[in-house]
Amino acid sequence: ALHPWWEQIAKWRARDSLAYKMNHDVIMPQYAIQRLYALTKDMDTYITTEVGQHQMWAAQHYHFEKPNR
Repeated sequence: ALHPWWEQIAKWRARDSLAYKMNHDVIMPQYAIQRLYALTKDMDTYITTEVGQHQMWAAQHYHFEKPNR
């Protein structure tokens, strides 16, 4: 009974759902978060956001090394 559900999950995982198109006219928020990570990844960094879309972008595009950071 769970096999079709796991097949659907595998299809979702195969998509690059977090991909975005670069825009040279504006700074994309996803890019900004990824750059922030690149610049701070070797530091003892704390990241804070408000709740909402910014929190989602941080969770999805900042590659946290430790929990609760």
